[in-house]
Amino acid sequence: MLTLLPGYVGPGASLGVIGALIALAISILVSLGVVLLWPVRALRRKMAAKRAEKEQPASEQP
Repeated sequence: MLTLLPGYVGPGASLGVIGALIALAISILVSLGVVLLWPVRALRRKMAAKRAEKEQPASEQP
């Protein structure tokens, strides 16, 4: 006769779950940071390219 009894899982399983949740949270935060900073990086590159274009001497421009 089998009966279902609540069992003690122990610290090992809970530490694994906590570690997985922390890793998930960090990955989500990093993903959001990359998505939010992508336009800023693109804008900085575009501004740097314009600045470099303006700094070229007139003889080098086509």
